[in-house]
Amino acid sequence: NMEAVIRWHREGLVPWGTDLCQDARCSLVHGDFFALATAPDTDFDGAELREKAHAILLDIDHSPSYWLNPQNSTFYTQENLQAMAEKIHDGGVFGLWSDELPDERFVALLESAFASVETHIVRFPNPYTMGESTNSVYIAQKRTAST
Repeated sequence: NMEAVIRWHREGLVPWGTDLCQDARCSLVHGDFFALATAPDTDFDGAELREKAHAILLDIDHSPSYWLNPQNSTFYTQENLQAMAEKIHDGGVFGLWSDELPDERFVALLESAFASVETHIVRFPNPYTMGESTNSVYIAQKRTAST
């Protein structure tokens, strides 16, 4: 339940939650991220588009090919990534966390909508498995007006 996640932030139950909620630049919105991210004239709060985002950071699905909800798969397409990129300032970034190693097919999709794409493998101690786990992060930067 996403309402619970918003409440956890407001109650300071997650790292930096209280700091984020007290920052005037941050707002927590309960809504369909995928619909808001791809709607051309709608802001991320559902109102009329007022200003483009400097950064969109996404951690919803397990990976671009392993979704929490099968309907989410429609977001990970060239058309929808491009629609979201249009809502980002020139030079702004889209970041995506993934529970899997980088997927070259998804990198190619990002490259169709963004000027540059990097992947980073993140290794960390996993207290549940008592071993090391790996995730990855995709960082895609939007073209600047001069590129």
